[in-house]
Amino acid sequence: MKRKQKHVRFSKKSTYKKTASGKEAENVKGGIMDRMSVGDIINSVIAFLTLLSVLGVVITIKEMRNDRNATYKPDVLINPIEITFSWDKDGWEDWQSFSKQSVEASSEEKEDGTIVGRIRVPIVTFNGNCFNNFTAANVGVGTAKNVIFTWNEGNTKRLSDFLAVADNTKEDFCTIDKSIVFDYHNTLLMLDKELPFRIMYMLPAERSEDTYTISLPAQYTILIHEVFKSGCILNSASNDLYLLLTISYEDLQERQLKDYVMIFINQKRCILNEDGSGTATYQLVPSYAK
Repeated sequence: MKRKQKHVRFSKKSTYKKTASGKEAENVKGGIMDRMSVGDIINSVIAFLTLLSVLGVVITIKEMRNDRNATYKPDVLINPIEITFSWDKDGWEDWQSFSKQSVEASSEEKEDGTIVGRIRVPIVTFNGNCFNNFTAANVGVGTAKNVIFTWNEGNTKRLSDFLAVADNTKEDFCTIDKSIVFDYHNTLLMLDKELPFRIMYMLPAERSEDTYTISLPAQYTILIHEVFKSGCILNSASNDLYLLLTISYEDLQERQLKDYVMIFINQKRCILNEDGSGTATYQLVPSYAK
């Protein structure tokens, strides 16, 4: 028996249709992908431009705010001063009239034969508490409120330590406790510690002719003068001889402002005579750190 062979026919037409439809699907899919990529790019560009616009608005608002604040901003400064002083052969200045006082000594013998000695050293309280003054001004465009000038607590010790190095006989010249005490051998001079100084309002200088006076604490003047009397020559290398001052205040919008002032002591001349007398001129020059 012969087996019947089954013939399988392949349709090229159907194969072509499937192939064509596959390519068409791929083309459609690719077109969709292309259209999505272009859309994404456009959206990204729009988002970027929107971001730039927002940043521009923020910067404009910030500039407007700064301009508005600038119309209220005060700026408090103190002017430099120049000081000249002289001393006699014993190192005394004209204001030191207390130096003429003498030490009184006495003794007493008790019944048991012991002798008790007493020494009376004059103590002078300096009430003026200043020799020199700075002139302060508000050079800003707005009024300054509640202006407080605060001298740094370390100023006196810094000057005293500098003097002790310049003249080792002055190591115990200044004692800092509840008060400032200077030992002039036959007299003790006592001064109060520096306290903050307050001004309620400071009008801009261009709108007011009022001047504001800030006192330089007397202990600073005394120590600086003793440094000159010791023969120490001050120059730009004397970086340890300076004063620190803080100025805090508010503007009309009650924004808190604070300036840090470093006052340098610059020597202009110092003449030391053979008999020990002399004269000196120096400047106190403020430098600001906002």
